[in-house]
Amino acid sequence: MSGFEFSDSTDAESDKPFGASEVQHRLQDFFDRWDSGHAMSRAQRDIFMSRLLSTIDSSPEARKAVADYYAKIPAKDAANREIIQNMIVRSESGRKMMVDEANRIWASKDASLYTPMYKTYSNFPGTAPREALSQAMSALNSQATDVPTSVAALNFIGTIEEDTSKDARNLRSTAISQMNSVVTGNGNDAVKALAAQKVYRLSSPDAAADASVNYLRSGATEPLVRQTLNSIASGDVELTAPLRSTLTSAVSRPSASPEERDILQSLVQGHG
Repeated sequence: MSGFEFSDSTDAESDKPFGASEVQHRLQDFFDRWDSGHAMSRAQRDIFMSRLLSTIDSSPEARKAVADYYAKIPAKDAANREIIQNMIVRSESGRKMMVDEANRIWASKDASLYTPMYKTYSNFPGTAPREALSQAMSALNSQATDVPTSVAALNFIGTIEEDTSKDARNLRSTAISQMNSVVTGNGNDAVKALAAQKVYRLSSPDAAADASVNYLRSGATEPLVRQTLNSIASGDVELTAPLRSTLTSAVSRPSASPEERDILQSLVQGHG
């Protein structure tokens, strides 16, 4: 470490921007301290964040220096990427920096950073290139896609719900088709349940009920049953007679929890 002192001062220093020539060193000092387990007080962290936010608004040169540091954080240091994002997201300039970084990742086709890219695009709907959305859909059924990336991709794809463009209908149809394959495939149960939730959200309640019947008959896992029950409670899925019958069978399986049965009973009574 270069010896930067993390002050608890809350007055003059708290909003003073770092210079463009020093901010990368300040960031490195911060993460060196963080990664080495040297405790920082909440006040120290808050002051650093405040100064960083002031820095990215202070000049184009300072903003570029922060953006360059951010872009060089490797995929293996995902926690550090999230820390810096949690700081800069509090300013309009910082949010733009996050979207610019997602666009840079997409342009570079650096698949190791697709997880944070998907997360940024899902947090800022409408900012992603259509090609990135198409790629996220096509990657869902790839065995090379790990669970965190699948979850991030599904949340990104779920932003189609807010799409009002002229091709939104076609996007929904394509997304539902891709996610149907995920739910009925052989992947991670939690990922399959999340994919089901996205299908429910992109469908009418009646169509979602039909889909859930097919999903549950293909394999009533605990995450899928729970998600379906939650989606009925939220109104995304209509509790039709076929779905009620299918869920009754699902919560009778040996591995079903008492909570599943209780929730279904409550939902049935509420629809009575």
